[in-house]
Amino acid sequence: MAAMLRNLIAGIVIGASLSAPVHAQSFTCGIGDRGACLGYGDMVCSSQGKCVSNDAQCFDRYQCDYEGFTCKSNVTSCVNDYNFLLNDHNVLVRNYNDLLDERNMLADEYNDLLRRHNSLVDDHNALNDDFDLLQANYDRLELEMQELEAENQELQQLLADLEVALDSIEDQVLRDGLRRSIRR
Repeated sequence: MAAMLRNLIAGIVIGASLSAPVHAQSFTCGIGDRGACLGYGDMVCSSQGKCVSNDAQCFDRYQCDYEGFTCKSNVTSCVNDYNFLLNDHNVLVRNYNDLLDERNMLADEYNDLLRRHNSLVDDHNALNDDFDLLQANYDRLELEMQELEAENQELQQLLADLEVALDSIEDQVLRDGLRRSIRR
């Protein structure tokens, strides 16, 4: 009996599949659904779905936002905006790099000037040290010269005193010599 029932069901399924062209114009809807006739190019969207034009690019439901789709024109606009922003960003990066290069060049120039300044300060300090040494030598020589002049004056005074004494001795010798000659 079970085999008979299977054969009967198989016969009904085969018969239904062979008679499909006859039943193609009819369909049934579930409870609460309504049937509709569509023309060429018409679309059916459920009340929970979203209908978009043929040029829409659909993404995964959670890829973009809660809407789950976007139109190609919106993507193109976003890409164009992105490209403009990227170009602006690249210009700003180039400007930043140019300014950074200029800052580095100015920093190098500043460091060179600072090195030159420090070298000049060292030269100035060395010249001041040399000047101080020369001034000290000059002051020492000036003092020695004053001392020598004082000694020279003393020696000249001594020489003058010796000449006076010598003249006095000569006069005395001459007088003594005259006296002796006169005594003889």
